[in-house]
Amino acid sequence: MRVSLRKANALQEALAEAVKSTPKTQREVDVLNTVMWIPEINNVQTRYFDEIRGKLDMVNARFEIRKLVSAANAESGVSDLLTELASTDSAIITIQRFVVQQTIREKDEIVEKKRERKLARVDKPRIRRLHGNGSFCDW
Repeated sequence: MRVSLRKANALQEALAEAVKSTPKTQREVDVLNTVMWIPEINNVQTRYFDEIRGKLDMVNARFEIRKLVSAANAESGVSDLLTELASTDSAIITIQRFVVQQTIREKDEIVEKKRERKLARVDKPRIRRLHGNGSFCDW
């Protein structure tokens, strides 16, 4: 029987919810109000453990579905596509982090003007003038 991935996923989720649900079988017996309490305790215990076995069967079925989906993905190349998708996603994140979020490079003309101004300040001799209060001022 062929089942779509969406249906397989829905089935796995339904099985998981069924396994999580509390058992519906009665777990206690009122021994004071039951005449045949020993067989009743055995009966309740048997029904309870049968329900737990059913839950374990659902767990096994869920993971069998997972194995079949995984095998089908590998056979059809979905695993390779997921690997390629993860690689592309990682490359996009790296580009965003180290390229897109950086400031844009200024035009060469602007950098040249800034450079000339800094060089002019370095090359210009400084004149130190002593103020009356004993501090210096650079010109």
